[in-house]
Amino acid sequence: MPATNQTPRTSACGLPLPLATDFDFRAYRKTPAELIAPDDMSLREKNADNCLVERANDASLRLTRAYEAAAGSSAGVGDLDVGARLQPFFSYSEEEKALLVASKDVVEASGPLPLFMTMWIAGQRVLVAKGEAEEKKKRDESKANPAGQMLKGAMPAGPTHRISSLATSDVELPNAFLGCLVQKMPIPLHWWTNSNLRKVNDNPHWLPWKELTIEGKKLVIIMTDKAEKIVGDADDEFKSLTPGKWREASINFARALRIVSQEVPADAPAGWSNPAIEYEKHIRWRRIFGTEC
Repeated sequence: MPATNQTPRTSACGLPLPLATDFDFRAYRKTPAELIAPDDMSLREKNADNCLVERANDASLRLTRAYEAAAGSSAGVGDLDVGARLQPFFSYSEEEKALLVASKDVVEASGPLPLFMTMWIAGQRVLVAKGEAEEKKKRDESKANPAGQMLKGAMPAGPTHRISSLATSDVELPNAFLGCLVQKMPIPLHWWTNSNLRKVNDNPHWLPWKELTIEGKKLVIIMTDKAEKIVGDADDEFKSLTPGKWREASINFARALRIVSQEVPADAPAGWSNPAIEYEKHIRWRRIFGTEC
């Protein structure tokens, strides 16, 4: 009986079947880089498209894993084939991510969400809840046994005249930053912006820190050498600070100095000074307020 010629089969990946023994399954299962969504693409559209891509990719991965398992068995691959090439997802902007984490209403209004995004949001909310719980615990412990009192007035003072206070800010100053000042550990000015302070307050583990015991009292400080890899070192200050951010960071730094510096005595002699007073004078010299304060 004459032999019949079979047409070679082509895999979904574009190669002839059966695939070569050195086929890189790990690379084939890797999701492509995310796509930047068009400016007019709504969050709901993005979620819907990503859900479709996720379902298609999941189906493809099941076929690819089945082929890989068969290729490594004695039975062989038979008529099996790998799944189609994985498709890229549309990326989410930082603003969209923040809204999805902060608001369940936004999640419901723009959903359903792809599973990978739902898992990411859940993880972020766990981190936020953990950070809030730890911060509350610290506040409660501070009220019961105010170890933070050692921060107040801990920086030595020297002899200028009293000047009026700076503008206030509603951003809480992290104890770890204050602890660095008490220990005379320099912190780059751009670390003191509102956004960086909020990140530390919202997630206490955003920057690495350690606890010291000084005269029987605990003091928290930032591990600046490791934190510089996250926030940048002093050389990054001028790249990071616009005039407005310089003013914002300077105000926060001055507030911190005011907390840790020795208070102005009621009978302070002429020329008496402390670090907070000196830095406020420096800010005035830079004329960032426009008028004398």
